[in-house]
Amino acid sequence: MLRNTDTALQNNDRLSDLETVFQQLVLLDRAVSEEDIQDSLNKLLEAVGKYTRADRAYIFIDVNSDKIFSNAYEWCGEGVIPQIDNLQQIHSYDMPVWYDRFSQGRSIIIENIGDIKEIMPDEYEMLKVQDIRTEISFPIYHSSKLLGFIGVDNPEISESQSLISILEVIGGHIGSSWALFNANKSLREKDDRLGENERALEKQKKVLERLCMDYTSVYYLDLYTDEFEVMTLRDGSNASSVLKDEKITKFSELLEKYIQRYISEESADDLMYWLSNAHLKELLSSRERGIYRYTSRPNSRGQKYFEVQAIRVKQDEREFGIILGFRYIDDIVLQEQERQAELEKALAEARFNNEIISAISKIYFSIYRIDLPNDFCEEISGKTDIHRLTGQTGSAAAKMTELCNTFVADEYHDTVMKFFDLSTLPERLSTDDTVAAEYLAKDGNWHLARFIAKNRDSSGKVTHVLYVTALISAEKRRELNLIILAEDARRANEAKTEFLSRMAHDIRTPMNAVGGFTSIAMANVNDPEKVKKNLEQVEIACGYLQQIVNDVLDLAEIGKGKAKVHNEETSISEVFADYEETIRGAMPEKHLNIVCRKHDIIHDCVLTDPLRLRQIYMNLLSNALKFTPGGGTVEFEIYEEELPEKGRVRLVSIIKDNGIGMTPQYMRVMYDRFSRAVDTRLNKVRGSGLGLSIVKELIDLMGGHIEASSALGKGTTFKVTFELDYTDRKHEHKHECRIDGKYDECIGMRILVAEDNDLNYEIAEELLKLHGVICDRAENGQVCVNIFRESAPFYYSAILMDLQMPVMDGLRAARLIRSTDSDYARKIPIIALSANSFSEDVKASLDAGMDEHLSKPFDADKLLELLMLHKNK
Repeated sequence: MLRNTDTALQNNDRLSDLETVFQQLVLLDRAVSEEDIQDSLNKLLEAVGKYTRADRAYIFIDVNSDKIFSNAYEWCGEGVIPQIDNLQQIHSYDMPVWYDRFSQGRSIIIENIGDIKEIMPDEYEMLKVQDIRTEISFPIYHSSKLLGFIGVDNPEISESQSLISILEVIGGHIGSSWALFNANKSLREKDDRLGENERALEKQKKVLERLCMDYTSVYYLDLYTDEFEVMTLRDGSNASSVLKDEKITKFSELLEKYIQRYISEESADDLMYWLSNAHLKELLSSRERGIYRYTSRPNSRGQKYFEVQAIRVKQDEREFGIILGFRYIDDIVLQEQERQAELEKALAEARFNNEIISAISKIYFSIYRIDLPNDFCEEISGKTDIHRLTGQTGSAAAKMTELCNTFVADEYHDTVMKFFDLSTLPERLSTDDTVAAEYLAKDGNWHLARFIAKNRDSSGKVTHVLYVTALISAEKRRELNLIILAEDARRANEAKTEFLSRMAHDIRTPMNAVGGFTSIAMANVNDPEKVKKNLEQVEIACGYLQQIVNDVLDLAEIGKGKAKVHNEETSISEVFADYEETIRGAMPEKHLNIVCRKHDIIHDCVLTDPLRLRQIYMNLLSNALKFTPGGGTVEFEIYEEELPEKGRVRLVSIIKDNGIGMTPQYMRVMYDRFSRAVDTRLNKVRGSGLGLSIVKELIDLMGGHIEASSALGKGTTFKVTFELDYTDRKHEHKHECRIDGKYDECIGMRILVAEDNDLNYEIAEELLKLHGVICDRAENGQVCVNIFRESAPFYYSAILMDLQMPVMDGLRAARLIRSTDSDYARKIPIIALSANSFSEDVKASLDAGMDEHLSKPFDADKLLELLMLHKNK
C-alpha cells in the first residue's frame, strides 16, 4: 500500500514537471525582454532535468552562425558540478556525428556510452571525461536553420519516453520563440533609430536656418539633372525678383536670367562659367567646397559685391547634390580695400626710409644717422624687419656718451669712450670707410659697434656717418670656446706627453730588470740559488708589466663604451673573504697592520657584477697597500644599510690607510686618466696612473657613488656605495680546488694545446710538464678539431685553445668540437688562452662553448687549479 502511494506521488511530481515544461514554453512565447527569455529557459531546463531524472540539462547556441557552439544555459542536479564554463567554443568538427544528425533534424539518444565508442569516437571522448553514461539531445531549428541543441546528461531513459516524443517539438518551439523575439527586437531598434533620425533632422534644420541668415539666397542643386530647390530666399534680393516674375525649374535657366538682368557684360562670362554644371562637377569632384566673388548691379539695398559658396553634399551614380549660397560682402570688400591702401602707404614709406640701410637691415639692432659738422643724430628703428625713422633726434656726442654709460660693461668703458669720440672720427675714417670695436655689455652679451662713412666733402673728409651695433655673442662665445678647447687640448696633450714619459719610464724599469736579472742568471747557471733569486725578480718585473697592460686595456675598453655590466647573484661575504685573504698576504716585507671588518650584512646575496666589483676593490686596496709606508695601517670595511624601497639595499665599502695622502690640488684631478700623485721617475712607488680613473668610471657605469677624503702625510679614505637589488636565496659558493702547494691530481693528464706560436706553445708545454702534464700540439683550430675527433673517447683531459690562429680561429674550433655528437665532446673542458682579455672577449669564449678564459701571459698556478677543478667535476 505504501509503495503504491510513493509511486503515485512520484507520478504526480513528474506530471507537475511536465506541466512546468509547457508553462515555460508559453512564457517563452510571451517574453518581451532578454531577462524574460533567460528566466523561462532556465526554468524550462530545470523542469526537463527533473522530469528525466538527469544530472544536468543544457542548451548550446551557435551565436554567430559559424558552426561554433557554446553552452549558453545550464541546470544541474544536486551535487553535480556545473560544466558551462568548460563547454565554450565547441566546433562542429569536435562532434562531427552529432552535428551531421542535428543538421538533418535528427535526435541523439544514447542509452549506454559504451555503445558509441566506435561510431562516435570524438563524442565518446568528450562525454567520457564528463562522466556521462546516458544522453538525450535534440536540435533547435527555425526555418530549416540549425540554431543549437538542447539535451540532458545521464537521464533515466526508460522513464523518459513520454518526454522524448515531444523534445523535438520543444526544440522547434525554442527556435521559433528566439526568431520571433529577435525579429521584434530588431523592429524596436529600427523604430528607435528612426526617432533619433527624425530628431537629428529637426536639429539640422534649425541649424541650417541659422546659418542661412547671412545669405540672400540658398539653393539645393542636383548637377546631374540641373533641378534645384530654394532653401532660403530673402525678400528684395535680385534672385527673388527673377523667380517672382517667371516660372523656372532648371538652375541654368535661372542663372541665365539672373546674369542678363544684374551682371555687367565684363563679368557675365566668368560668372556663367564658374556656376555652370560642368565646372561645378569638375571643381567639387576633387574638393568639398569652392568660393567665387563677383560684382553685380546694386540691388534695392545698394549691395553690389557678392560671394557664392558651392558645397558638395552628396555624390553617387544617381545624384550629385550641392548647396549654393549667395551672400553680399560689401562691408568685407570695403575693409579689405582700406587695409590694402594702408599696406601700400606703409610699403612706400618703407622703401623711402630704407634706401641707405637695406643691405645692413638684418645685421644691426641699433642704427643712427650722424651729421658730424652739426653734432646731430637721428635714430632709425631696428626693432622690425622694416627700418624707419623713429623721430628721436639730438646731440650726437651726447648720444654716444649715453650709449656707453647705459650698455657698456665697466671694464670696457674707457676703451669704448675713446672709440665713441666723434672729434677724432674723421681722421680715423680718412683712409677707411669703416672702423669697429667689440665690447662686453652689462647684460653679458657681446656687441660690435661700427661707424660707416656715408658722405664726404669735396676734400674727402667724412661729414655724415652711420653708427650701427650688432649682437655678436654667439660668434664671441664660439671664439672663446675655441680658445678654451685649444687650451684644454694643449693641457691634455701635455698630460698625455707627461703620462707617456712616465709610462715609458715605468715600462723600461721592469724591462731593464728582466734583461738584467736574466743576464745575471745566465752568467751563474752553476749557482742554483742565485739563478732562482734572479728569476724571482724577473717574475716580479713581469707581473708589474702585466699590471700596466691590464690597466691600459681596461681604460681603453671603458673609453670606447664597450664596458658592460653583467649583474648576477653575488655573495658579499665571499667577495670580502677573497680580498681579506689577498691583502693580508700582500707585501709581507712592509709589515703592515691589516684591519678587515664585515658587519651588518643584512642580505648577503645581491645582484651586481662581481668582476667589476672586484676590479674596484683591487685598485683601491692596491693603492692603499702601495702608498702606505712600512708599519702603517690599511683598513677594509664593508657593511649594508636598509633602503625604503622593497627588495633593495645599500652596500657601503670603506678603504682607509694612514699612508702618504694626497694634496688638495691632486684630488681635483685624481680621477683624470693621466693623473698620478707621485712620479715614478723620482719615486719608487710604481703605478700606471690609471687605477683611480678606472675605479671612477666603473663605479659610474654600475650606478654607484665614490667619496674621498685625504690629508698629505696622514692618509686617505675612500667610501664607495651601491644601491643594489638583493635576493634571500642562499648563494651557491663555487667549489674550491684543494691546493696544498702541489698539483698531484694533474699528474698524467694529457692536454691538447691549440697554439700557432712556437714560443707560446713551448712555454705552456714546459710549465705543465713540471707538474706531470703531457701536451700534444695543434698548430691551428682545424688541426685541433681533426686531432680531437680522431682521438679515443676521453683520451684528452682538456683542451687549451688560443683564439687567434690561422686557417680556423679558436671560437669556431670550440663550436665544432661541441657540435660533435658524443659525450666526450660535450664534457671535455675547453679553456681559452688569449691575449684578448676584454669582457666581450670572455663572453665570446663562453658563448662558443668554452668553460674558462685565461689571458696571456697566463698564471700556471691558475691554469693547474682550473684543470683540477674540472677534473673533480
